[in-house]
Amino acid sequence: MEKGQQLDLFELEESIIHEDISRQYEILHSAFLVDCSDETIQKILVMVEKHLNVDYGVPGPIVFFIEDCYKEIPLKKYEQFVINALFLHPSPVVISLLGRLINKSYYEGITLDREITDAIKLVLSKGVLHGSLDNELRNLLHQAEIRRMFDASQEE
Repeated sequence: MEKGQQLDLFELEESIIHEDISRQYEILHSAFLVDCSDETIQKILVMVEKHLNVDYGVPGPIVFFIEDCYKEIPLKKYEQFVINALFLHPSPVVISLLGRLINKSYYEGITLDREITDAIKLVLSKGVLHGSLDNELRNLLHQAEIRRMFDASQEE
């Protein structure tokens, strides 16, 4: 991948508002090698949180961008990032990140950290999520608990 350019947050937000997923891919792809800082990721999460009713794709360019930016860090640190994002910026993008993390644990045979299910329960107990996000998160909690029970049965 060639060297990219600084992420234009205004242009990204415009593409989010207009649900222009292909433009989001273009913007994020061009910024990938230059602007993968924690600060940039946090700005993107804040922006996404402002636009909860937008279709971000499944999983979408923002999820892929964040995963690519965090690809080289230890899994435990990435889990912590996703948990923190869930508390600070609950959004469809963060829930997608969480779901992909749960699925990754299953397909790669990685034991799912109890901290993830505890974090999901805590966010749900606060009742701060909008209807569809609440339902999506409840479904993920169910998947995560099934995954944890499977992990525990394999350890016996």
